[in-house]
Amino acid sequence: IEVTYLVSAPYTPTAEWGVRFSDPLFDIQWPLPVSNISDKDAGWPLYDVNAEPFFR
Repeated sequence: IEVTYLVSAPYTPTAEWGVRFSDPLFDIQWPLPVSNISDKDAGWPLYDVNAEPFFR
């Protein structure tokens, strides 16, 4: 799997945002079981459809 993303500003740690890899809302069928994940990635919350929009 390859992920590419574009940025328009320097890295700002306080602007980080994410959702949990296993969020049932997205129902991602990972091809392999998740066996190695950082505490940071494992700690993201479930997506909240009622939260303020991330993208504007």
